[in-house]
Amino acid sequence: MSYLLFQAAFAAYLAAAVIYTVFFFSQKAQVRNVARIVFIVAASLHTVNIIFRYIEAGHTPITSIHETISFFAWSVS
Repeated sequence: MSYLLFQAAFAAYLAAAVIYTVFFFSQKAQVRNVARIVFIVAASLHTVNIIFRYIEAGHTPITSIHETISFFAWSVS
């Protein structure tokens, strides 16, 4: 389950990056609002992913390099 959440969060982060790139060139407020909503969805999915990883592992998911980088990315977002 956590793998699917991670993949969904990654796809949403990627979509938000693309939409923010479009906003960078167009400077339209509607595009920015869509990008912000997609980013919030991505961060929410990432939060749920970390919670599931915590439940599965029984401790904070920062024991492997993948988990550490994921946790850092979540902290930044």
